[in-house]
Amino acid sequence: MPIKENLWLAPTTLELSDAELSLVQMTLRELVLRDALKTLMEDPDFHFDYILIDCPPSRGLLTVNALSAADEVVIPVQAEYQALLGRQLVKNTISQVQSQINKNLKIYGYVVTMTQHTLQSNEAYQVLEDDSIQILADIPRSVKVADASVNQISTYDMDKTNAAGLAYFKLAKKLVQEV
Repeated sequence: MPIKENLWLAPTTLELSDAELSLVQMTLRELVLRDALKTLMEDPDFHFDYILIDCPPSRGLLTVNALSAADEVVIPVQAEYQALLGRQLVKNTISQVQSQINKNLKIYGYVVTMTQHTLQSNEAYQVLEDDSIQILADIPRSVKVADASVNQISTYDMDKTNAAGLAYFKLAKKLVQEV
Protein backbone atom coordinates (compact mmCIF):
# COMPACT_ATOMS: atom_id res chain seq x y z
CA MET A 1 0.00 0.00 0.00
CA PRO A 2 1.28 3.49 -0.79
CA ILE A 3 2.10 5.49 2.35
CA LYS A 4 3.34 8.69 0.76
CA GLU A 5 5.20 9.69 -2.39
CA ASN A 6 7.92 7.14 -3.15
CA LEU A 7 7.12 5.01 -0.10
CA TRP A 8 5.15 1.78 -0.07
CA LEU A 9 4.56 -0.55 2.84
CA ALA A 10 3.58 -4.22 2.95
CA PRO A 11 2.47 -4.58 6.55
CA THR A 12 2.17 -7.91 8.25
CA THR A 13 -0.91 -9.33 9.87
CA LEU A 14 -1.53 -12.21 12.21
CA GLU A 15 -1.83 -14.39 9.12
CA LEU A 16 1.94 -14.11 8.71
CA SER A 17 2.37 -16.32 11.77
CA ASP A 18 0.57 -19.06 9.78
CA ALA A 19 2.97 -18.52 6.88
CA GLU A 20 5.87 -19.94 8.83
CA LEU A 21 3.89 -23.11 9.47
CA SER A 22 3.04 -23.37 5.77
CA LEU A 23 6.67 -22.86 4.76
CA VAL A 24 7.78 -25.92 6.69
CA GLN A 25 6.19 -28.24 4.12
CA MET A 26 7.33 -26.40 0.99
CA THR A 27 10.14 -27.41 -1.34
CA LEU A 28 12.97 -24.84 -1.30
CA ARG A 29 11.17 -23.13 1.57
CA GLU A 30 14.14 -20.87 2.33
CA LEU A 31 13.82 -19.21 -1.09
CA VAL A 32 10.09 -18.38 -1.22
CA LEU A 33 10.51 -14.66 -0.43
CA ARG A 34 13.51 -14.29 -2.75
CA ASP A 35 11.53 -15.78 -5.64
CA ALA A 36 8.45 -13.65 -4.87
CA LEU A 37 10.54 -10.46 -4.80
CA LYS A 38 12.24 -11.44 -8.05
CA THR A 39 8.84 -11.83 -9.70
CA LEU A 40 7.73 -8.46 -8.30
CA MET A 41 10.86 -6.72 -9.57
CA GLU A 42 10.27 -8.12 -13.07
CA ASP A 43 6.77 -6.58 -13.15
CA PRO A 44 6.97 -3.36 -15.24
CA ASP A 45 4.25 -1.73 -13.11
CA PHE A 46 6.53 -1.71 -10.08
CA HIS A 47 9.90 -0.11 -9.50
CA PHE A 48 11.64 -0.02 -6.16
CA ASP A 49 15.06 1.44 -5.47
CA TYR A 50 15.21 -0.20 -2.04
CA ILE A 51 13.31 -2.95 -0.32
CA LEU A 52 13.62 -3.11 3.44
CA ILE A 53 12.55 -6.32 5.13
CA ASP A 54 11.94 -6.16 8.85
CA CYS A 55 11.87 -9.51 10.57
CA PRO A 56 12.02 -10.94 14.05
CA PRO A 57 15.40 -11.72 15.59
CA SER A 58 14.76 -15.43 15.40
CA ARG A 59 16.21 -18.33 13.52
CA GLY A 60 12.82 -19.17 12.02
CA LEU A 61 11.94 -19.63 8.36
CA LEU A 62 10.67 -16.07 7.96
CA THR A 63 14.03 -14.68 9.02
CA VAL A 64 15.94 -17.18 6.91
CA ASN A 65 13.75 -16.22 3.93
CA ALA A 66 14.52 -12.54 4.50
CA LEU A 67 18.26 -13.22 4.71
CA SER A 68 18.10 -15.41 1.60
CA ALA A 69 16.46 -12.57 -0.34
CA ALA A 70 18.66 -9.76 0.98
CA ASP A 71 21.85 -8.22 -0.35
CA GLU A 72 22.80 -6.63 2.95
CA VAL A 73 21.60 -6.85 6.52
CA VAL A 74 21.45 -4.19 9.19
CA ILE A 75 21.41 -5.64 12.69
CA PRO A 76 19.53 -3.59 15.28
CA VAL A 77 20.86 -4.21 18.78
CA GLN A 78 19.49 -2.77 21.99
CA ALA A 79 22.19 -1.32 24.20
CA GLU A 80 21.63 -4.00 26.83
CA TYR A 81 23.51 -7.12 27.90
CA GLN A 82 20.81 -9.64 26.88
CA ALA A 83 20.64 -8.14 23.40
CA LEU A 84 24.36 -8.75 22.96
CA LEU A 85 23.75 -12.46 23.49
CA GLY A 86 20.99 -12.42 20.86
CA ARG A 87 23.26 -10.56 18.47
CA GLN A 88 25.64 -13.50 18.39
CA LEU A 89 22.79 -15.87 17.52
CA VAL A 90 21.73 -13.56 14.69
CA LYS A 91 25.32 -13.43 13.42
CA ASN A 92 25.46 -17.25 13.50
CA THR A 93 22.25 -17.46 11.47
CA ILE A 94 23.62 -14.95 8.96
CA SER A 95 26.81 -16.97 8.67
CA GLN A 96 24.85 -20.15 7.98
CA VAL A 97 22.73 -18.42 5.32
CA GLN A 98 25.91 -17.00 3.75
CA SER A 99 27.56 -20.39 3.55
CA GLN A 100 24.55 -22.43 2.40
CA ILE A 101 22.04 -20.20 0.61
CA ASN A 102 23.12 -16.60 -0.12
CA LYS A 103 26.87 -16.25 -0.60
CA ASN A 104 26.45 -12.56 -1.54
CA LEU A 105 24.79 -11.55 1.76
CA LYS A 106 26.80 -8.94 3.65
CA ILE A 107 26.43 -7.48 7.11
CA TYR A 108 26.19 -3.74 6.54
CA GLY A 109 26.34 -2.70 10.17
CA TYR A 110 24.70 -2.32 13.56
CA VAL A 111 22.04 0.13 14.62
CA VAL A 112 22.34 0.50 18.37
CA THR A 113 18.91 1.25 19.81
CA MET A 114 17.52 2.34 23.15
CA THR A 115 20.83 3.84 24.23
CA GLN A 116 20.93 5.70 27.52
CA HIS A 117 23.60 7.28 29.64
CA THR A 118 23.88 4.29 31.96
CA LEU A 119 26.79 2.02 32.76
CA GLN A 120 25.08 -1.00 31.17
CA SER A 121 24.23 0.89 27.98
CA ASN A 122 27.76 2.29 27.73
CA GLU A 123 29.31 -1.15 28.27
CA ALA A 124 27.06 -2.73 25.63
CA TYR A 125 27.97 0.02 23.19
CA GLN A 126 31.67 -0.58 23.88
CA VAL A 127 31.29 -4.30 23.11
CA LEU A 128 29.72 -3.40 19.76
CA GLU A 129 32.46 -0.86 19.00
CA ASP A 130 35.05 -3.58 19.60
CA ASP A 131 33.37 -5.83 17.02
CA SER A 132 34.55 -5.74 13.41
CA ILE A 133 31.13 -4.53 12.21
CA GLN A 134 30.53 -0.80 11.81
CA ILE A 135 27.97 1.05 13.91
CA LEU A 136 25.64 2.92 11.58
CA ALA A 137 23.62 4.81 14.16
CA ASP A 138 23.01 5.34 17.84
CA ILE A 139 19.28 5.68 18.58
CA PRO A 140 18.48 7.03 22.05
CA ARG A 141 15.70 5.55 24.16
CA SER A 142 12.48 7.51 23.70
CA VAL A 143 8.82 7.03 24.55
CA LYS A 144 8.06 8.88 21.30
CA VAL A 145 9.13 5.81 19.31
CA ALA A 146 6.36 3.71 20.87
CA ASP A 147 3.88 6.59 20.62
CA ALA A 148 4.58 7.00 16.92
CA SER A 149 4.08 3.29 16.34
CA VAL A 150 0.68 3.38 18.06
CA ASN A 151 -0.28 6.37 15.89
CA GLN A 152 1.04 4.59 12.77
CA ILE A 153 3.38 7.38 11.76
CA SER A 154 7.13 7.68 11.73
CA THR A 155 8.86 8.92 14.84
CA TYR A 156 10.29 11.77 12.79
CA ASP A 157 6.87 12.79 11.43
CA MET A 158 5.40 12.71 14.92
CA ASP A 159 8.00 15.03 16.43
CA LYS A 160 10.79 16.38 14.24
CA THR A 161 12.69 17.60 17.32
CA ASN A 162 12.76 14.23 19.10
CA ALA A 163 16.29 12.85 19.35
CA ALA A 164 15.26 9.29 18.40
CA GLY A 165 13.26 10.53 15.41
CA LEU A 166 16.17 12.66 14.24
CA ALA A 167 18.56 9.72 14.65
CA TYR A 168 16.30 7.45 12.57
CA PHE A 169 15.95 10.18 9.93
CA LYS A 170 19.75 10.59 9.74
CA LEU A 171 20.14 6.81 9.49
CA ALA A 172 17.69 6.66 6.59
CA LYS A 173 19.54 9.44 4.76
CA LYS A 174 22.86 7.70 5.38
CA LEU A 175 21.58 4.37 4.05
CA VAL A 176 20.17 5.98 0.90
CA GLN A 177 23.42 7.84 0.24
CA GLU A 178 25.71 4.88 0.85
CA VAL A 179 23.80 2.01 -0.71
